Amino acid sequence: MGAEQVEREGEAESTCVCPFCDAVVEVSAPWCVTCQAEVQFCAVCEEPLPQDATECPSCGAEKDG
Repeated sequence: MGAEQVEREGEAESTCVCPFCDAVVEVSAPWCVTCQAEVQFCAVCEEPLPQDATECPSCGAEKDG
């Protein structure tokens, strides 16, 4: 599951699902508040990346850094 727009109190907010615990995470957050795992996102498609990924499983782009 990827980033999607969620309306909250008149504001659009990008969220995704944590790849480690399936909790909803804000795309701008550097970690999941539920499981405390660092969540990295693909620079191309903005999908969350698995911790050991060398490339994005959604679009195939190489992981930065």
